[in-house]
Amino acid sequence: MLKTNRKDLIKLFRKLGVKKGDTVLIHTSTLSLGKLEGGLNTLHQSLLSLLSNQGNIIVPTFTYSFRRKKIFDINKSNCCKSMGIYPEYFRNLKDAVRSADPLFSMCCIGPDANELMRRESNCSFGKNSVFEKIVKKNALIIGLGITYTIGFPIFMYLEKKGKVDYRIDKKFFGYSINKKKRKFKDSIIHFARNEKRFPELIIDREKVGKILEKKKICKNLKFKYGRAISFRTLNFEKENLKLLKKNPNVFVEKK
Repeated sequence: MLKTNRKDLIKLFRKLGVKKGDTVLIHTSTLSLGKLEGGLNTLHQSLLSLLSNQGNIIVPTFTYSFRRKKIFDINKSNCCKSMGIYPEYFRNLKDAVRSADPLFSMCCIGPDANELMRRESNCSFGKNSVFEKIVKKNALIIGLGITYTIGFPIFMYLEKKGKVDYRIDKKFFGYSINKKKRKFKDSIIHFARNEKRFPELIIDREKVGKILEKKKICKNLKFKYGRAISFRTLNFEKENLKLLKKNPNVFVEKK
């Protein structure tokens, strides 16, 4: 089995563009790393050492609670297992600040954590959402062991901004529990699949990824058992909105 150590990860993160003081949103499938020497702490400390205290690390801690008819407890709700094991490790760190989205919560550690994670919208992917804040920050988004098609929810934010017709606003209702352990009625709007269109469509963003790599907007490196992808949000947003304007179905394929 291939092994990954701290030195390997620091070298990789530098190649992917991590700089001191950056804001980094990282999606991970740690299985692609093989045997991670030192466990998840090695992954976390490797990234933290490059960012220093001036940088922010953001990790998705999605629960899909209201979609699953569950209460969302910002303090206790576990990350969905499909997110991998690093998000659950991360959200339990003492400095982690979690957003209050009962579908697509995220956690952040860093000087801007409270501002970035503050819920200012009733829409997971629309104006004033956490995703919009991340884009405006020109964050570096990293994917370890994932693909453009599966693992980058930033595409849904762009689909919302590009007003694609194969997704629609869908409101979910439920109960949330806040940091002070107070339970209250809550709601959230997801830019969900339009089921009338999706029987004929499948998500396929790989060709878009190739276009973005050719334009040097995305990096895609072989690493251990998988790939490591990175991109800056502002250029990524700009180019994808251009592609959506030319072809509103550029992120999907007919079955």
